[in-house]
Amino acid sequence: MTWLKTDDKFPEHRKVRRLSDSAYRLHHTAMCACAKDETDGFVTETDITDMEHGTRLRKHLPALVTARLWEVVPGGWLIHDYLDYNPSHAALTEKRDADRERQERYRKGKRKDPEVDPSQRDTHVTDALVTRLSHPLSQPPVPDPTRPVPVLLMAESLHGMQLPDAHDSDDAMRGVR
Repeated sequence: MTWLKTDDKFPEHRKVRRLSDSAYRLHHTAMCACAKDETDGFVTETDITDMEHGTRLRKHLPALVTARLWEVVPGGWLIHDYLDYNPSHAALTEKRDADRERQERYRKGKRKDPEVDPSQRDTHVTDALVTRLSHPLSQPPVPDPTRPVPVLLMAESLHGMQLPDAHDSDDAMRGVR
């Protein structure tokens, strides 16, 4: 996918704001076509014919030349300052080649020899929970009120029997009387 880069104040520039709406549309459509086709801002007669509204907007070419937004060159027109804001075809090709090489290096680094490393299924397993709970400075988990201590539930089920105090509940859990 290609992108057209323009200054955010482009519509307010004095050369652009003096254009009619139709001339502005032709200029912007041509810039988009140049970005898509990577023509470095060069527009031909065929390019204008291929634009969706090009045949209807062709009559506004003199306004773009007069406003010095387009320059007449052999074989067509050159959009003024197009390459000041957008990368050239050569720069885009160079970037794509560099990206392709970088991705190949990454993918080759990720491949494992099946004889040496037969399984990768456990590579994302962590011992963080075990480490956290067994660490001497770790805090015990916060009790969850929706999950009451089983000893207290058992004591409540004995109808009317006195509940053990906090120290007794520890002993009751261990089976001490």
